[in-house]
Amino acid sequence: LRRATEAARADLLASEHNRQTVVTTLVSDVASAYFNLLGLDLPELRRLFNIDYRRTLAQIIEQNTGIDVQDHVFEAVEE
Repeated sequence: LRRATEAARADLLASEHNRQTVVTTLVSDVASAYFNLLGLDLPELRRLFNIDYRRTLAQIIEQNTGIDVQDHVFEAVEE
């Protein structure tokens, strides 16, 4: 009985250590991702978002009116 109790205690301590390792790894990954986001080129992200937004808008216009405005939308982006 004593050996079984010692083994159970060792398993519990190992499980707690594993849980702490997982939490530490998770916190580290989140912090790393946060600092990567801070380092991104925000003007470039805005430009990419703007192009995607304009593409989606042009598709909606074409679906509703039948008029292809893709060329006009991207001319405005390039200017």
